[in-house]
Amino acid sequence: MKLTEDFWNMCERFVEYIHHESGASAIVCDDQGIITRAYVKTRIGQVHAGAKKIMAGQCSEYAVTAEEAAANPLVREGMNVPIVVDGEKLAALGIAASLEVAKPVAKITALVMSSWIKRSRQRELLQETASGVVKDMRDLTQKLEAAVRRLAEVQGSTAQAAAQAEDSVKATDRIMSDANRISQRTEILSLNSSIEAARLGIEGRAFAAMAKEMASLSKSTQEAMEVVQNTMNAVRTAVHSVSSAVQDSAAIFQENLQMIGGVTALAEALATSLAKLEAVFREQD
Repeated sequence: MKLTEDFWNMCERFVEYIHHESGASAIVCDDQGIITRAYVKTRIGQVHAGAKKIMAGQCSEYAVTAEEAAANPLVREGMNVPIVVDGEKLAALGIAASLEVAKPVAKITALVMSSWIKRSRQRELLQETASGVVKDMRDLTQKLEAAVRRLAEVQGSTAQAAAQAEDSVKATDRIMSDANRISQRTEILSLNSSIEAARLGIEGRAFAAMAKEMASLSKSTQEAMEVVQNTMNAVRTAVHSVSSAVQDSAAIFQENLQMIGGVTALAEALATSLAKLEAVFREQD
């Protein structure tokens, strides 16, 4: 696990606090045993032998007794312990003071630091998860907005096509009405021609032939009109269905708009809550 700059800043506060409260000097070493934070700034960058052994796994903790300190002017009495998170040694803490003071203080401080790292990691995971959720929600919102825009375009095109089809049906109805009147008149002319042909006898044969053709024309026209009428009824039904579908899609369109508004508001509320939670965590640190 990589230690963040926030962790080292927290260590800086700890070494200052320990010295302020007890007068003892404290150090925090990285995973190589190098002093990274210390109350005595000149020690930063030096390799601490005890911390190096702890991080290398050569010992679980490292203590310097008063006798060892008296015999070796390069060391001071104190206690060095690892900072462990989930079984992993991440750093080492050292406190220079009498062992009866340094040992419990070092162990308690290391536990507090470990807890801080865990909480910091949990906070990072929460941030990552929440940020991912917010991003996914915003992406979903954008996709929904694009889909709704497309739906609106389709709705507009469909409505226009339905209106044009309805106009065409009405125009065809007018044409059919005119054709029906023509057919009726043709039938009347055919009947009149037949009567005139019968009255004239042999001289009316031309009228009889014309009457027969006109009757045939009228019948063919009526049959054709029936076919066209049936077709137009089917078209009229289809146009009505399309118009109903357009109206339904308009209602769905409005529902989608409301849904998008709700999703967007939820995403923004989550982002706001995340920012507030982050502020609370930082205040607690």
